Amino acid sequence: MNVRTSIAMDEELLKGVRELAARMGWNLSQAISELVIAGMHAHATFPSREQDFKWKTFRGRVRVGVDIDDRDRLYDLMEGPK
Repeated sequence: MNVRTSIAMDEELLKGVRELAARMGWNLSQAISELVIAGMHAHATFPSREQDFKWKTFRGRVRVGVDIDDRDRLYDLMEGPK
């Protein structure tokens, strides 16, 4: 049983889906359905990232002269001179 629905997508994405549909000989609905099915299958084969993630915490202190509220300066200190 087919169900009608509306979706919103980026114009460039829609253009790509239409191009794929034309290459495969599908209409737009078939292309979207096939892509959703492929995405669902791909997702099912990978373990959930949330289950694998473990927080590691460390005790530490801020170095003298470091302002943790200055993001750009922190990046400069971490990445070194450019």
